[in-house]
Amino acid sequence: MSGAGALRAMAAQGAGAAACALVSFALVAWLARALGAEQFGAYVVVLNAAILAGVLIEGGWPTLVYRESVGRPGRVVRGDTACAAGMANVLIVGAILAGIGLTGNWAWKHAPTFSVAVLCLSLVGVMNLASARMRGAGRFELEAGWQFGGRVVSAILIVAALTTLPAAGSAVVFAAWAAGLLLWVAFFGRSWLVRPNFAAGRQARRSAFALMLLAGASIFLLRADMVLLELFGAEPVTLSAYAAVTRFVEAAVLLFAPLTNVLLRVFRLAAADSARFGREVAGWAALAGVLAMLGWAAGWLLAEPIVVLVFGEGFRQAHALIPWVLLVLPPLFVSLVLIQAWIALERDRQLALALWACAAAMVGFAAVGWWGHGAKGFAAGVALAHAVLAVALAGGISVRRLKAMKSRG
Repeated sequence: MSGAGALRAMAAQGAGAAACALVSFALVAWLARALGAEQFGAYVVVLNAAILAGVLIEGGWPTLVYRESVGRPGRVVRGDTACAAGMANVLIVGAILAGIGLTGNWAWKHAPTFSVAVLCLSLVGVMNLASARMRGAGRFELEAGWQFGGRVVSAILIVAALTTLPAAGSAVVFAAWAAGLLLWVAFFGRSWLVRPNFAAGRQARRSAFALMLLAGASIFLLRADMVLLELFGAEPVTLSAYAAVTRFVEAAVLLFAPLTNVLLRVFRLAAADSARFGREVAGWAALAGVLAMLGWAAGWLLAEPIVVLVFGEGFRQAHALIPWVLLVLPPLFVSLVLIQAWIALERDRQLALALWACAAAMVGFAAVGWWGHGAKGFAAGVALAHAVLAVALAGGISVRRLKAMKSRG
């Protein structure tokens, strides 16, 4: 993939991501007001739990579909074959998890809402499988429009549902979200999806499982903070304030996603030349770090007015958390680049191990920070875990290490 081609693809993905971020952020701000502070915190807890479950639902298949659709020699399985297995995984695992949620009200008060959220995340999995095939084929402009369309249709139905049923809670939000995705997939996604066939991916299942473990660790590092805060006994007001501030991190990651979406293809095509690969990774990781530092500085300078503007006067106290929560951005952005490099090299199991080790460290760091300094300490602990991960991943990316890896692989 040429440099100009990569830049064009990133521009298209950037435009799509900016549009998606605008819709998502506007929707989140509206939901914070429509649901109220306490219900909004509960909504974010269920959403993050469902996203963690979404790792099992997708099972690593979207990443495998993307990588194997690039078409390098010696690939594990054809992209369309992997997509068929991925569709089967989404349907089977999604149904199982939704059923568990429907019968789990005795264990968790949010379990019924979680079941509806699982339905929603299953449809997100279908969307992501189609996206993976589009990216693998180099159709980044089409993929950006595909994701934006699903976001807009779902947002419209969510607003309509809560406006019609003002007393409704989070379950209605997830149901409307799922209905929007179902409509979009039914009308516009059929040409990029294939009939489910679980047996089709038999030879690729080990690779998909490693990618699932990798995705699980990544989502845990990004999304487990709200679940951990609730387990640590945070008050509803603290949960809502932290939930509001972490939406800025989510928006930043969404805006950064165009870069990582394209880089897997860039790194995959450059992997045959160790020196070129190392230069590409170092350059993109440095750029990621600079962008993240600018984002942290902007958040620190504009903390109070931006929180009030987006979420309303009721969330004003949350602004004090912004400099601490946004500390995660520099190591997170660098790690997101390095993760794509390791996936391109097909070092999935080693990468999954590293991510889960840092996920475990995050629990420990966050706990120490919470019990010592409250929500600010918790946020600092999360950022420290991501910094450890970035250093660990960067330590494995060197020309000498890459040459040794190629000789073994």
